[in-house]
Amino acid sequence: MLSFCVRSATALLLASPALATVDPSWGTHVEWTEEGPVAREHASVMAFGDTVVVYAGSGYEPQLQPLADAWAYDVATRSWTELELAGDIPTPGGSKRVAQEPGADHAYLFAGYGEGFAINNDLHLAKLDGETLRFERLEQDNAPPARALHAFGFDPKERRFVAALGIDPQTGFLADTWTGTFDETGAVRWTQVEAAPTEGRFGFAFGFDTETGQLVTHSGQVPSQTEPLATTQALWVLDTRAVPPVWTGFEAPPVGRRNPNFAFDDEHDRLVIWCGTADARTNVPGLVTIERTPAGSWVVREHDDDEAPPRRSSGFGFAHPSNDSVLLGFGNSAEGRYTDWVTIYFSKEITTKSGLRYRVIEPGDGPVAEWGMSVTLHESTSLEDGTPIFSTWDSGQPIGFPLGADRVIDGLEELVTGMRVGEVREAVMPPAITKRQRYPETFGPEDTLVFRVELVDIGPGPDEFVPTPKPWED
Repeated sequence: MLSFCVRSATALLLASPALATVDPSWGTHVEWTEEGPVAREHASVMAFGDTVVVYAGSGYEPQLQPLADAWAYDVATRSWTELELAGDIPTPGGSKRVAQEPGADHAYLFAGYGEGFAINNDLHLAKLDGETLRFERLEQDNAPPARALHAFGFDPKERRFVAALGIDPQTGFLADTWTGTFDETGAVRWTQVEAAPTEGRFGFAFGFDTETGQLVTHSGQVPSQTEPLATTQALWVLDTRAVPPVWTGFEAPPVGRRNPNFAFDDEHDRLVIWCGTADARTNVPGLVTIERTPAGSWVVREHDDDEAPPRRSSGFGFAHPSNDSVLLGFGNSAEGRYTDWVTIYFSKEITTKSGLRYRVIEPGDGPVAEWGMSVTLHESTSLEDGTPIFSTWDSGQPIGFPLGADRVIDGLEELVTGMRVGEVREAVMPPAITKRQRYPETFGPEDTLVFRVELVDIGPGPDEFVPTPKPWED
């Protein structure tokens, strides 16, 4: 069943308190050349707590080279670890779409392409076991046709998969929709759903909202008799819990794009889309967010990307497991191929009188650190370009000091004062508040520093300790 409703995004934004959020801002840009995965596109991304796994995809030497490696990214330390592969390892290549349920220790991968863009319809379960990524191939009955650059999701409430759209190089654009459930043997039994958007497409942004069971899709390449690359700006949402499932169209951005960089934030019901191409030569500028309102509609917000790293297509990303941000990266443009993450924040940034800028990444529920107390914390420090300086997470040993003892840089003392135990903050500190008592050889007097801090514990200050005046109140 199909339905289409044109809604005013402006009106919904004004009426919806859930959308009264700050504009997104571009945060830390981390790049690497050696200690991490090579440049690639269309990789599979799985989040397991604060560890994010990047698996497979296609490389560029040569173009569309099928990759079969896996890497774990530690969000806190911004470090990579190459993983071993075990079990029923999928065919190397890209576009193995991932579905996860919140908090689960596993992920599902469906379909994709390999050598020579040969496609498949394989379904795998993946689990992270230490430094090993283990796969199990799941049996399927009446599986959907093979495809790539498609949509895929899993509804934890109904224990049901959904797969839709995509491309088969032999038969062309796909406009079908399928749902699948586990049978008594553990196999997944698929059923084709009659509902489908008005046209087939591939290379679109998508996300599955586990709270409502809705599959959100935007843009992509569509068939054309006259254009070698025709894109649509269409925004279609599939309600998989409706009987029968129904696709609904919503008002969309004015520009279509193929293979954008995107990530879905299931916690905040937000699909984040950056760039992509409309002509296979240049990248569409701007950042787009598609958000669900309390009334159940999906609306579009457009933002500039003037402060972003180089625009590109075919990258990928993930929603940060524990805060209101997403990371996007990799992909390519006419100017280059990328090995990087850029953080896009949706939480409010606070700037203090001293110039300290910070965000609360995870709220704490413990007591508050006050001036003169002793604090114990984990921290990581890097330069603004992502170059690491120091991390207690690497050693597993937190550090401790009294607030007001002038043992660490002024900006760190200001950042920690007022934090609750269990709270995590990320901060940018300008040179004026980074006095070099602590790392005299690792950064210069004009360097801006980036901190991530978790307050582990607090206690009374040392006996007869008299703290200095707060430097930021001078």
